[in-house]
Amino acid sequence: MSISLRSEETQKKYDEWKLDPANQGHCVLCGFEPVVKFTYWKIVPNTFPYDRFAAQHDTLLPLRHVVGEELRPEEKDELEEIKRTYVGDRYNMIIESTHRTMTIPSHFHLHLIVLKS
Repeated sequence: MSISLRSEETQKKYDEWKLDPANQGHCVLCGFEPVVKFTYWKIVPNTFPYDRFAAQHDTLLPLRHVVGEELRPEEKDELEEIKRTYVGDRYNMIIESTHRTMTIPSHFHLHLIVLKS
């Protein structure tokens, strides 16, 4: 039995979404409109949040569709600046999944969490 970071209801919606053929064959992260856009990065809301412990769950991802190893130096520099300033002032946690647990390994992304009180 695996433990989900999502509530039972959100996990069920996510599992159903993954099975829908309309969601196959393209990067869903690329299609999300940003709530905040930087030079090389954007923040988008997470459609299937880790709502067992998160009051807010957004996703930080590069504008380019790349894996982490393909990030350019200027993208890495801006990422560190975003983490140091913008993220640190607005979120409690940054979560980066390992390759073993990533559901979208082809597009590097970080989970931004505001914890429930």
